[in-house]
Amino acid sequence: MDTTNFQITEIEEAVLGALIIEKKAFPLVAQTLRPEMFYHEKAQTLYAVLENMHRNNEPIDILTVKEALQKQGKLDEASGAYDIVRLSSKVTSSAHIELHAEHIKDRYLRRELIVGINSLTSRSEAPTYDIEDILNAPHLLTDRIENECSWTQQLRPMQQLMEETIAEAEQRIGNSKNGVTGIPTGLAGLDRLTSGWQACDQNIIATRPSVGKTAIALHLAKAAASAGRHVVFYSIEMQGERLSVRRTGCNHGGETP
Repeated sequence: MDTTNFQITEIEEAVLGALIIEKKAFPLVAQTLRPEMFYHEKAQTLYAVLENMHRNNEPIDILTVKEALQKQGKLDEASGAYDIVRLSSKVTSSAHIELHAEHIKDRYLRRELIVGINSLTSRSEAPTYDIEDILNAPHLLTDRIENECSWTQQLRPMQQLMEETIAEAEQRIGNSKNGVTGIPTGLAGLDRLTSGWQACDQNIIATRPSVGKTAIALHLAKAAASAGRHVVFYSIEMQGERLSVRRTGCNHGGETP
């Protein structure tokens, strides 16, 4: 027997058993796991039923889970009533269930990465696939895996959110320079309104065409670079040389007005 698969089975059974015997267990893993993350199909089927029961605020125990599986015609697919009882008898509490859930998710992401890389290899060997699509595939794969790694961090308890908000405010006050707590914009009026660009903010400059969006964006980029920040400027409209000319103020003859 493959040792890795055996370990996955043990952990999956521990998680499923804990979800059946302890009603407070499901919220601990609800933001981490999805049915497809389980390795075995029977585990996927059982978790999907448990997830649906949790969403509908239905009580979860051996009898209600068995009844729910029977109603959906999936009892045999989940290995039958005996397996439900066996799972619940293998654990005594939901201790370490969060750690086990993270392990299940980790193994799922690794499998997805392997499958994606193998698919990419197959496409690369087939002349029928366009090379641009092949080159774009790794970016799509890594983006999807990265998003999966971070999606459980989106929900935070209110107490945690407030504590982190206060900590961020204290840090910004400590880093304040002339009222600017973030990255200076180079525009005194804008700095007074925003206290500078703040971490994790997305700022959009929007207006009609040909009124100076690129010029102001270049100015902001230069101000950030002057403050010691690493800056990347992307443009889908102008070549890099044209942007450089606009930023430096050089005309086409190489002279500075």
